[in-house]
Amino acid sequence: MPDRRLVILIFIIAAIILFYNLGGEFLWFDEGSIAALGENVLKFGYPKGIYNGVPVWSHHGYRAGEAYISRPWLEIYIAALGRLAFGKTNFAVRIFFACFGYLSLILTYLFAKRLFKKSSAVPLLSLVLLATSVPFLLQMRQCAYYSLVTFATLCLTWSYLDLLESKKRSVALFLCSGIFFLLANHGIFIMVFLGILLHYIVFSRKKEIKKYMAGSGIFLVLAFVAVAWYFKGFAYLAPTAAGQIYPNISYYIRAINKYVLPYRLYLLVLFCLFVFKHKEVATFFKKEKDAGAMLSLFGSIFLVTLAVLAFEKHRFLRYIVNLIPLILIVHAYIISKFLKWNRSFGILLLALVIFTNIPNESGFYITFKPLKGVLTNVFGVDKDDIAKIDKKSKIKLNFTNYIYEVTHQYEGPIAAIVTYLNKNAKKGDTFKTPYDVIGIMYYTDLVGSKDFSEESYPEWIILRSYWTPPAFYNSRYYENIARRYEAIKLDAIDIPWENRPDDLEYHKFRTVKRGPTLVIFKRK
Repeated sequence: MPDRRLVILIFIIAAIILFYNLGGEFLWFDEGSIAALGENVLKFGYPKGIYNGVPVWSHHGYRAGEAYISRPWLEIYIAALGRLAFGKTNFAVRIFFACFGYLSLILTYLFAKRLFKKSSAVPLLSLVLLATSVPFLLQMRQCAYYSLVTFATLCLTWSYLDLLESKKRSVALFLCSGIFFLLANHGIFIMVFLGILLHYIVFSRKKEIKKYMAGSGIFLVLAFVAVAWYFKGFAYLAPTAAGQIYPNISYYIRAINKYVLPYRLYLLVLFCLFVFKHKEVATFFKKEKDAGAMLSLFGSIFLVTLAVLAFEKHRFLRYIVNLIPLILIVHAYIISKFLKWNRSFGILLLALVIFTNIPNESGFYITFKPLKGVLTNVFGVDKDDIAKIDKKSKIKLNFTNYIYEVTHQYEGPIAAIVTYLNKNAKKGDTFKTPYDVIGIMYYTDLVGSKDFSEESYPEWIILRSYWTPPAFYNSRYYENIARRYEAIKLDAIDIPWENRPDDLEYHKFRTVKRGPTLVIFKRK
């Protein structure tokens, strides 16, 4: 067993890393919409989908009383609770989501201890890897469902293991976890639930719990149908072109390799071991019953998730954020084997995994950089592919960048817009902008619109460069705006999103200093 003081120390450090400066950055689009709906909960008692006269995600329509139905309401009520407890601040609407993220960290450690009873290294490594996982940390700090589904995945999977072991109250825990999950995000729930069901059918089939699994399954499926019907749950699943299925699958596989588990590196190592020491590899896998049980369960959930997301209209890392703890337990197990084989090499590997992207991506492309001439002259590789090698071979320090981000003030476009308007606009002024109307309204006393299909001339117009079609700048409407309004350049760069957390290729760890200047038009 590892020293308890060491485990406690890591949990304390993890709390600091996760919670520090939680309210420092302004809410980005998704967060602002959830926070605004939380305001409506405090005002009307339910998430009314119209915020101060402006629809919030109206593409799914509304129920009676203009009730919001794009996603289940649990995240909205949690945001409202934070707002009620701590006031109208960024910290307030994020704090309880971050708490669920921290609970996920604790559950991951306990989960690893449960799966690897004879190993002290795997639980400790699981804790360290998750506490330093940048995709995990960024998304756990958001006012959105990400931390809720991560926590719910661990709870549902844990209660399933309790069912298999016929533990007391396991059925109640399984059902409660399922209902919580449904209300957090029913789409992700069905993927995890079906993954667990697949594991039971293929790997378990214990007769003594058959009736409990059947009863619980029927209840949760019926609950899913009811929730999905009310919240338009199938709206994101659309007839997907055959050519889109493979790109969807490959995206998630690449994302896991780049940000969570460098499986390509480990497959290469396994291949080498198999070639040179195949007898030892075969013996090794026969002895690892705990690992086999873990991989069968996690693998079932992962395969079903991947199969469903193959038909999704959009692909984002946040759709698999709930799998990060499970995948990192697998990663911890792999690193524990390297530590056992060679302690110095294992420590070096752990350090590289935490602080760099060398095992995940850049290391592979670094080996090709000296061969660029050969690839071009002998094999005819074009310049674009050579440029990709240069780009992907760059060493990234995501965890160090994350520490910089949370310890420094980040200034995005919404922060600049809101700060200026709160100083210079009058209460009740109107504005128009093509993106994030709700976010600006949440922070100000202004009334907004994003409808540029008709000419109107409110007190303020904010033309976001990414969201405004180039043709608009040649229109008669823009000519009138340029003539009737004063153009005010703000000391900020107009990037598309305030700071979207689930795309590390886009995410800004530092305030952006280069790009189009943000301009606000004030009516003369």
